Amino acid sequence: CSRKPLCGKSRKCSKPNSHQGHCDSSRTFHPFWKSSSSHVALKRKGELQEQNKRLSQDIEAKKARLDEYGNTITLIQTSVAQKDAVEEELQSLQKSVEEKEDQVKQQEEKVTQLNEQYHKFKSLLEQKGFSVARRKNASTTYDMITNVNSSTKYRRRQETKNVLEFIHGGKEGSIYGAWDYISSTADNQTMDTLISGLKRGKYLQGLFNKTMKGYQNSDEALKQAVFMKYQNFLSRRKHALVCKTQCSVFDPNSDLWVPRNIKCLGLDLRVPNIAISDKRVENFVRSLDIGHVNQIPNALGVSRTITGMVFMIIDLHLRLPYLFRKLIWFNDNINPFIMQFSDDGAPESSQLTMSIGSLTSWNFGDRVRSRDFQYILHCVSRGEKDEVLQSIWKQHTDEMEMLEGNVFVVSNKQCTVEFQPSADMSWQSWANNELNQAATYPSPYANVSKGNMCNMGATIGMGEEDLFKPYTLEVRNSHVKRGNEFMISLPSSLTEKNRHSRKLQFMAENGIRQLGTPRIGIFAERQRPEPIHCEINAWQHVLNIIYRVAAQRGVFTKFIDILSASAVERRADQGNGNGNRKSQVYVPHNDVAGERSTRVDFVNASNQKFVCDLGNALSSNHKEDFGELGCGLGYLASVIKDHYNDEAQRHKKLPVRLIGDQAIALANFSFRLIDALKVLDESPAKKLERLALGKIAQFLRNGGALFNKIEVSPSYLGELTEFCTLYFNLYALFFSSDVNVTVWTVGYAIPYHATKLYESYKVGYGIISLQAKEAKHSGVKNDSDLTNRSNKTTEKGKWWQVMRANYVRAFYLPEHQPMPSSYTSHFKSRLPSQLNSSNFCNCGREKEINEYICEVCVDARVTVQCAEGQQLIPEVLSSLKPVLCSVCNERFPDTVTYEAHKSVHLCSKQPVGPATNSRNLNPRNMKVSGLKMELQSRQLSTSGNKDVLIRRLEGTLASETI
Repeated sequence: CSRKPLCGKSRKCSKPNSHQGHCDSSRTFHPFWKSSSSHVALKRKGELQEQNKRLSQDIEAKKARLDEYGNTITLIQTSVAQKDAVEEELQSLQKSVEEKEDQVKQQEEKVTQLNEQYHKFKSLLEQKGFSVARRKNASTTYDMITNVNSSTKYRRRQETKNVLEFIHGGKEGSIYGAWDYISSTADNQTMDTLISGLKRGKYLQGLFNKTMKGYQNSDEALKQAVFMKYQNFLSRRKHALVCKTQCSVFDPNSDLWVPRNIKCLGLDLRVPNIAISDKRVENFVRSLDIGHVNQIPNALGVSRTITGMVFMIIDLHLRLPYLFRKLIWFNDNINPFIMQFSDDGAPESSQLTMSIGSLTSWNFGDRVRSRDFQYILHCVSRGEKDEVLQSIWKQHTDEMEMLEGNVFVVSNKQCTVEFQPSADMSWQSWANNELNQAATYPSPYANVSKGNMCNMGATIGMGEEDLFKPYTLEVRNSHVKRGNEFMISLPSSLTEKNRHSRKLQFMAENGIRQLGTPRIGIFAERQRPEPIHCEINAWQHVLNIIYRVAAQRGVFTKFIDILSASAVERRADQGNGNGNRKSQVYVPHNDVAGERSTRVDFVNASNQKFVCDLGNALSSNHKEDFGELGCGLGYLASVIKDHYNDEAQRHKKLPVRLIGDQAIALANFSFRLIDALKVLDESPAKKLERLALGKIAQFLRNGGALFNKIEVSPSYLGELTEFCTLYFNLYALFFSSDVNVTVWTVGYAIPYHATKLYESYKVGYGIISLQAKEAKHSGVKNDSDLTNRSNKTTEKGKWWQVMRANYVRAFYLPEHQPMPSSYTSHFKSRLPSQLNSSNFCNCGREKEINEYICEVCVDARVTVQCAEGQQLIPEVLSSLKPVLCSVCNERFPDTVTYEAHKSVHLCSKQPVGPATNSRNLNPRNMKVSGLKMELQSRQLSTSGNKDVLIRRLEGTLASETI
């Protein structure tokens, strides 16, 4: 059947199409359409469209409301801004009103204060006469102001306050005004009383404590503590004791340390403990950068590098003005530094030996004699010639060769460095890698041999006319090459002992000392005799001769008495209280024990009896009246006496080694020992021997005084050469058997090197002295004693501690705690003090006032004449050698020597000039036939040319004369 079309207006309407009235919602659908996807989608679309419509309407409504709210807010903001502006203007007006009111109040207060002050001041001025008189009679006193119960004190204080505030314009002004009045009016005593009484003395104590506390915490106090500890070589305990005694004192009654007080303005102020502890000092020292210090491998010791040490020394002396001003320059050249290096062994303890290498600079002038200017290069618990030292000096030499010839900038100044060696002969031979104390060629300074050592008038140099030629590096290398070639040529079957013996024989015959290339390279050419050691050795030799002659002449007792006697005259009033005394400063001592004992008559009488009996006993023990003066060498005399008492050792050399002071004492007073050699039955020969020995001592004294100087005049070289030449010639003429390498060095080598040194640098020979080096050993020994003696190879080891201590003393303190050098350049004179008197001769002996020289010097003129002429004059020759050979006209001192010489004539058809005594043979003056005859008599080879024969015989004679 046909269905009627439903309403087209609405899909939900169930009425027919074109119905009248409103549509309903009763239309029913087929269930399929309700569940179909298209129906659901359409339905969902309709719902979403409906929702979207409603949302759009809501948005539009909200936009309208937001616009309305915005307009309202704009109106409100405008209203608020206007209101804020009104409020700010109102606050400004209120603030202005308040400020005006405050100003008015302040003015009113000032007016009120001024009125009050005026009325108070007016009331004081308008006091009645009775009140004024009462104040005058009861004026303010110190007792009144210190009395807390005084009402007058407080009343007058208030009145004073009122007046001062009125005068000075307020409280602060009144304080300054009152102090100005007190400080300008009160005397010192009143000021002391007022200050000490302030707060019952507590103010002054507090101020003192505050000041001391501030000083204790300052860097200056730490520097002072470092200076005190290291400059005085204080151990930990000694430093703690010094610090303790600064602030406290020991009370023996209570067995306690009590605080130390000092008087200040009548008050007992307690001294606060401001000392810096040893631990704090050590921690500070450990924190210092001491430069490059390195542990030596496989050895107990440390070393710096040459480069680091040189730069530290130069930097210190260029940067500090007071050190820079004292530097000296050579040949008008600025900033060329000449560094002197040395090494020497010293006993570290009774079992250990240490080797100390050091640097100093010729630019320090006479300060090179001060140990303060000796800078430690290395410290090793080994001998100075140990294998470890060979490696160390190889590195040092490489560095020195690298530094020389280059320009360096130190402290913004261009500097150059030159190196010079200085050491004793033993170390020089080791450093040159040559034989030490070689029998045939004993000197490291020239090719002198036993055969020509006594030659007079010779010279040292590289010319053909020079007899003695110094060893250059080229010569040393050629000697090494020849020695190596000889060793290669030896049969391999020889034992090591035989090889060594053959090598020594070859070196002696060919004039070779060199064992290998020098350990210090090119610096071996700059080796010079060290003046201090040469002088000591020379005086040791003189003392041996004096002792030998004294023993031969039977005057040993007198010799010992003179040697040990006092060198200066003892005053008659010395040792008693009867002589005139110099004025003394009185120091209160509260009646000490010594003063109380001198008040007891019994004690005084006992002392007088003791002095009298002791003097009588000593006088009775002396065989002679010993008013004579001596040399003041009592310790040396006791050792020599023990040596003499041993008959087996009596005629050998003395077993003593002089030190510097003993050598200087001999230089001053050796003429007294030589005068003691005079005997009653003295023959002319013995007298000449004594006179020559006296002149030897005198010329050695004069020469030593010159070659130990640093600042010299142009006449210096001539005088030095003259004294040294006369000294040597007297030995060669009168004591030829006693001429050794020391005598030759003083006679030839020192004048030669002193001349070269002065010509190159215009400085005296004493610049290379090792006087300070020997003193430095004592300082290092003290530093070593203060260490923990640890043998560790870390920074806790003893040598590290020594290096730190040396750095503090040598580098830190001169910069941060400078002080004058402890060394004073007095240079102990070799000349006796009495030479300044007209009553004494130049030799030191007393003479007649009108005479130019003494009687001894008059008698000794012939010996000096012989030395100047380099030969014995006839009258001297006849006295020394009275026996004449009728065959060859050779003279001999005695018949025993003559008989030995006469036997040679009987065995040979041709007469032989010189005696066969080994001491009288001079191989260089002999013919080849004579050389071969002497060699055959000694069962030695006669092969080779004349030079070989001479060296072979010289080596044999050297061993025979030892």
